[in-house]
Amino acid sequence: MEIPSRSDLEVVERQLGRVPLADVAGIVARCARGAPRVVVAHPLVKEARRQTDEAGGGWALVRPFPTVFWLTCPRVTCAVSGLESEGMIGEIRQRLQKDASLREAVERANARYAESRAALLTAEDVRTLEGAPAGMLEAVTSSGVGGIADPRGVKCLHMHVADYLAGNPNPIGEMVVQRLAERGTALDCDVPDGECWAGR
Repeated sequence: MEIPSRSDLEVVERQLGRVPLADVAGIVARCARGAPRVVVAHPLVKEARRQTDEAGGGWALVRPFPTVFWLTCPRVTCAVSGLESEGMIGEIRQRLQKDASLREAVERANARYAESRAALLTAEDVRTLEGAPAGMLEAVTSSGVGGIADPRGVKCLHMHVADYLAGNPNPIGEMVVQRLAERGTALDCDVPDGECWAGR
């Protein structure tokens, strides 16, 4: 994982059109132009406020951030959104019902994803989650791609593609990238300086 530079973070903000909700811990994939394509996001979105629980104790207000590997490239994001709108999630769910080996591969990918998320937590994060509402620590450390609870399920193609482009074995992400290739959709833009770098 590559530590992002200030310039990288500015590009990510431009790609997303806003400041990322979660801290960007690193960059794991770049496009041919050198812009971030997939970043690693911290598992928690922290807020400065404190909330008092029923026992009178306080805990830092946090929200789980389901994405570990975050697809930031607007070109690829748009292309994947097109496949989702055409019903590819439903198509994959049908395949999962019929194909036991695919279900097992997806289950392994979701388990590995949960391990990747848990590995990003600091000791302070764990203490914070232990004081948070019941079930939050388990949800953060055991849910799969996109925070999905079913280890053999799928709910967002973007997150699977990001996981795959980050170099991880993800059969759903691989299927989506193959579908884009079959359609002649290039992952890299053809703008000389890259769409993400405009206005630098």
